[in-house]
Amino acid sequence: MNPSRKTFLKGCATGAVLVVLLTVVGGLGSIFLFKEAFIRYKEKDLKPPPIPYGEKADYGWSVIGQDGKTVEMPTFQGKPMFLQFWHPECAICVSELETVNRLYDRVQPLDVAFLCVTWSDKENLDKAVAARGVRFPVYRLNGARPPVFQSEYTPSTYIVAANGDVVFKYLGGAQWDAEVVFNYLLSLTQPAPSG
Repeated sequence: MNPSRKTFLKGCATGAVLVVLLTVVGGLGSIFLFKEAFIRYKEKDLKPPPIPYGEKADYGWSVIGQDGKTVEMPTFQGKPMFLQFWHPECAICVSELETVNRLYDRVQPLDVAFLCVTWSDKENLDKAVAARGVRFPVYRLNGARPPVFQSEYTPSTYIVAANGDVVFKYLGGAQWDAEVVFNYLLSLTQPAPSG
């Protein structure tokens, strides 16, 4: 091999190693130098979590069952409710369907209203229900959602206590068959302890 070519390759390799080393050292150095500034920046960006404490459910709306019959929401008043807004073409919604199925199977013996509401048309909904093996009750939205249940996120899930308090709100997908979710719904079916 030509000595000048060998020197050139050696120089390129040394340069590449130096660039990587400087990048790593620079990155680590900037973390330490700007850590406090970054923390202050993030502190200013913090927002309260979406805990709907104090919000009351609105029962002044209706849904349409798979049988085509309109169901008025006051039908579910006075019992705990698992309410999810989803869409059969939403990938996150589809990914959590089986966990919703399993939660529904577990809460069936309890006195919990279980509603999964979509704004899909009947044909697409029926296809999705059949293709995905949906066992829980699905409904189509009949009109607009009340403001308390408005969200830009799909899916969006709410848990309502028997007294109408919206006690839980979650935006996005989740593992709904987790033990903590079942236990929370179970606790809402128990009488409040007397003090």
